[in-house]
Amino acid sequence: MARGDVEQAGTHGESRSELVVNGLLRILELAEARGEPRLPKERDLAEQLGIGRTALREGLSKLESLQMIAPRQGSGLYIVPTTRRSPEALVLAENSAPLSAKSIGEAMAVRALLEIETAKLAALNHERNHLNRMALEIERLERCGGKGVEAAEADQEFHRALSIASGNNTLAQFVDLFLRLSWRRRLKYFESSERGLESVADHKAILDAIASGVPERACAEVQQHLNQAERFWATTKQE
Repeated sequence: MARGDVEQAGTHGESRSELVVNGLLRILELAEARGEPRLPKERDLAEQLGIGRTALREGLSKLESLQMIAPRQGSGLYIVPTTRRSPEALVLAENSAPLSAKSIGEAMAVRALLEIETAKLAALNHERNHLNRMALEIERLERCGGKGVEAAEADQEFHRALSIASGNNTLAQFVDLFLRLSWRRRLKYFESSERGLESVADHKAILDAIASGVPERACAEVQQHLNQAERFWATTKQE
């Protein structure tokens, strides 16, 4: 990021603090790619971003709170390994980094593990209010034409309601983390109304399977839904 980029980027709907954090993330990612163990000095960071020390320290405080960096007295700002960072740090980093075939492949593998188990448990443990919530999100997805931000939100809330229907709070928390990690992928997926309306049909089939109380049927419908998403990503040029 060149000097002054933070000052000039406010027209993209991001707050100043978000722009500072995103700028620091890009510098952190570059340092990691070079195998450097720490960030540049504060003076150099402020110079690169074209900001004052106060704004810089607010951004660094955010990264520290997410366990992305660890200051050492008299030594500098050390980069914390990915495996030791907070879940929120994973969400922040994923949503600022370009989509790649590797990141999408890894995400789809995790999604399969989470959602198939979620569907099995939801078929066994759901209550009427869970089914009603899923049905409302299907209606919302259909009403908006299966395209755009609202479609992505409806899809996300459908899967969140499905996870809650599983009756396993820990599993639902993992699903929620995944949903937030995959927000940008979801937005890209729902750029097409055709894919969105295919998801409407898939969601209806999943809902019927959950309502039937037959775990095997629910798992099969979720697997078919996942297969459709995998086919899309396999044929899509990444950013």
